[in-house]
Amino acid sequence: MRIGVDCHVLSGKNQGSRTYLTELYREIVQIPSDNEYVFLGYWDKIRPFGNDFQHISFPSKSRAKRLLFSAAELTRKIEIELFHSTYIVPFNLKAKSLLTIHDILFETMPKYFSRSFVMRSKILVRRAALSAEIIQTISKYSRTALMERYNLPEDRVRIVPCGVDLDLFSPVGKKESQTRIASRHGGLRDYIFTVGRLEPRKNHIGLINSYALLKKKIKFLPKLVIAGHPDFGYDEIYRHIAEKNLKEDILILGDVTPSELPDLYRAAHVFVYPSFAEGFGLPPLEAMACGIPVISSDRSAIPEVVGDGGILINPDNIEELAYSIERILDDSELAVSLGRRGRQNAEKWSWKNAAIEYLESLSLMREKKSHTNFKEAIF
Repeated sequence: MRIGVDCHVLSGKNQGSRTYLTELYREIVQIPSDNEYVFLGYWDKIRPFGNDFQHISFPSKSRAKRLLFSAAELTRKIEIELFHSTYIVPFNLKAKSLLTIHDILFETMPKYFSRSFVMRSKILVRRAALSAEIIQTISKYSRTALMERYNLPEDRVRIVPCGVDLDLFSPVGKKESQTRIASRHGGLRDYIFTVGRLEPRKNHIGLINSYALLKKKIKFLPKLVIAGHPDFGYDEIYRHIAEKNLKEDILILGDVTPSELPDLYRAAHVFVYPSFAEGFGLPPLEAMACGIPVISSDRSAIPEVVGDGGILINPDNIEELAYSIERILDDSELAVSLGRRGRQNAEKWSWKNAAIEYLESLSLMREKKSHTNFKEAIF
């Protein structure tokens, strides 16, 4: 089967959907099959999946043109039989559609997103979900939400979860990571760490409030380090830090490179992820793989990922979060135990297993006839 893969997300900001697509296909292309993969995106000289595979650029960088015209025209021109896209299916697509939807939090928790994003997503993602032959999502939580919100049958929604590179994200080299981070960031050591886009859903405000409680109680409190791309509502985070008089205690790194991220995990004392909602929750999985203790929210899909490999807390309860951080800072045996349990849990999640599930989706689609009701899909 000749498969076209929409890789336009690889040209965007560094986030979970970008990591997912990259790591999944790096594993898929290593598995022998009669499939032919063609990667469609915006390519310069970089070929992320190797020179043995076609990397073809979309003719227009306009998002509207890609969705309305160019993507479908290109798939017909290069004779694509199946098109794999993320969240949105191009209009007038003649090939079979395999669609990945990580979550529909814009439907279930719209308050965490801009109004324009919610309105656009409700129209385009719903249309895509109703038109695709198979939908892949990344957790039981997201699968249930998709089936309930869009009235989809069970056989059309499959789980192809995230994984983690256990060699890249590993406890090995902790001392070297600590040295590199200290050198890059002015002697930074033994900090409280979190990763996530700077937006309300990630609950940085709650984390800052918990940190402020600890600051009043603990004389030599480690710095709080926040890594993540500034997004919707990020300015409120900076204002809150200033209001709490914590500018000297909280370091916001912004975007970090993929090569630096494992070092940041390994050099941390504890990783904290108090997000209100996630379709999966890749950062706590990466942190567990690095063998550091994890404190994470008990909401949405996150407990599926963390399991008993970390401490789960109510993200609305800043006292509970502060207490959990304090426990790990005070109890080295607990920190070591959680680090070991987290690593053991992380070893259950591999990109190879995800790739096998993906290939199962393809085998189901070979015999599947298009069911699309375009009137229903559009309206």
